[in-house]
Amino acid sequence: MDPVDVDAILDRVREALAAEDWSQAVALVEALRPPDQAELFSDLPPVEQDQLLPRLDREDSADILEELAAAAAAEIAARLETEELAQILDEMEPDEAAGLLGDIAPERVDQVLAIMDEPEEVRPLLVHADDSAGGLMTSANITLHREVMVEQAIAHLRVVAPEAEMARYDLLALPVVDEEGHLIGIITHDDLVDVLENEATTVRGLALGELEPRDGLRAMGKEVLIGLANGVAIGCLVALIALWWKGTPMLGVVVGLATPLNLIGAGIAGALVPLVMQVLRVDPALGSPILVTTITDTSGYFVYLGLATLILTRLI
Repeated sequence: MDPVDVDAILDRVREALAAEDWSQAVALVEALRPPDQAELFSDLPPVEQDQLLPRLDREDSADILEELAAAAAAEIAARLETEELAQILDEMEPDEAAGLLGDIAPERVDQVLAIMDEPEEVRPLLVHADDSAGGLMTSANITLHREVMVEQAIAHLRVVAPEAEMARYDLLALPVVDEEGHLIGIITHDDLVDVLENEATTVRGLALGELEPRDGLRAMGKEVLIGLANGVAIGCLVALIALWWKGTPMLGVVVGLATPLNLIGAGIAGALVPLVMQVLRVDPALGSPILVTTITDTSGYFVYLGLATLILTRLI
């Protein structure tokens, strides 16, 4: 497919809006794919956005809000009439609708849900944080009984999801289950990619000095939590291996405690060193990798050997 010249189409849309040729403006936008629609729409001033969005097909309006950045989508949603916003949210994926509702005024959320056609698909997702599995998942999934025949399954899919893309052997979504193992939703691959890109951008921004100190401190907190989670999981595993290998329980304790402490220290160093270098007006991209590696390795030796000295010597 040939690339679309969004800037050229944007000029034509603006000309149509200036001439109040609404049908021409709508036709130009609706002929684009959702990412291009969102790019074009984001370049319009708020006044022209408010003129155009109510005249678009509700599915196109939903696609645009899904593709826009969360802050931009929330600003547009705040200017929409409640009934109009509810109609657009009905066309959005439940997780996307819940994410948008989570960014608008709380007192307005109940008003919108009250007039939506299918609020029951969105309401349960509002209790989860945006960056949690519950916040990322969508409840709009298709389930089949294990005893259903292949022909019946295909026929059912064609009825309930005629536009769904199917790929052989590709994992397009991750299941989300409750404590009893029951399926409660799925996290689609596009949301997973968004999360990975966001994490990569944060780490890169720290290393290159592109983040403000406030954002860096928030990233450091996230790195500490990740280090703690990984450390506990890996530490328990390594502790069991050490216990099985040497048969000394306290050796397992030393390894099990040292691993999460080391990973937490690595997370703190990875976030704090670039921030300090940025404050000192030194390019973080030049020295961060070397300093972080040195601090992590050095602190790792001190943690392991220090714990071994404190704990094992008491047993001798």
